[in-house]
Amino acid sequence: AEELTLDETVQRPDKVFGQLREMLDFMAKMGGDGSVPPHLLTKYHDALLDGSAYDYVFAERRERAALEAQNAADDEEAEHAIRELEALERVDAFLRGYLSAERRRRSRATFEAILAATMEGPTAFDARMAALRAGGALDRNLDEYLDEVAGKAARAVAMLETSEAGPPPMSPLMRVVEIVQDRIKAEKTADLNPAIRIFAQCLALTESANRFQLLSDKLNTLDIAVELTNLVEASIDYLEPDADEEEGEDAAPPREEKSPEEQKKFEEAVEAIEAMGIDVAGAE
Repeated sequence: AEELTLDETVQRPDKVFGQLREMLDFMAKMGGDGSVPPHLLTKYHDALLDGSAYDYVFAERRERAALEAQNAADDEEAEHAIRELEALERVDAFLRGYLSAERRRRSRATFEAILAATMEGPTAFDARMAALRAGGALDRNLDEYLDEVAGKAARAVAMLETSEAGPPPMSPLMRVVEIVQDRIKAEKTADLNPAIRIFAQCLALTESANRFQLLSDKLNTLDIAVELTNLVEASIDYLEPDADEEEGEDAAPPREEKSPEEQKKFEEAVEAIEAMGIDVAGAE
């Protein structure tokens, strides 16, 4: 898990750290084989899934136990601190196995939700990806799970006999995983504003009636409508041939030069949309 800086710990909800400290204090005193009772796993479930916070709090609690053992006033106090330290190590081993399985389960459920959305069409897929992004579900755990799925699919394909024509084609599962991974990368790296997202959704739709319905649903503020209009006009300008390449009476007049700021903004929008798997130049 990623390490937390002091500044990042201040930004996390106090409740997360408080719950983790409460649980580790209880388990250190309880001793035993390190197994955390089911009711505690349920109670502290969300806090435990914050892996970086757990790592921070565990390291903090282990250091405290080690210092207590080192600075003990007598042998009895030192033995007590050492028992707590050993109990913490057992609890940590148990929790890491539990959290690994739980994160994998959640990643599998997220992937299944994405697959279900792809069957419903581009609009549903975009909405699902936006919701997962907002909820923090497009995380490193999902990346690792998708890499695992892709690896298994690749190994299965590699086991097939190759013909003289070349290696076997990419399996449908590998292709789906690749599409989802590309989209997750776009969601993480492209901080899309509403106008860019609507523009991308329109490009992905082939029926004009569906585009009209999308615009009716999404254009709820004047600012978004104005920015979307600017993007559409800029895209038309972007796809038109240069005036000096046209000949004859139908040649278009020279286009008005964009400012560097406008050009940069449009190019970033095109890059963001293409990162979502949409060919801007090929869209109708």
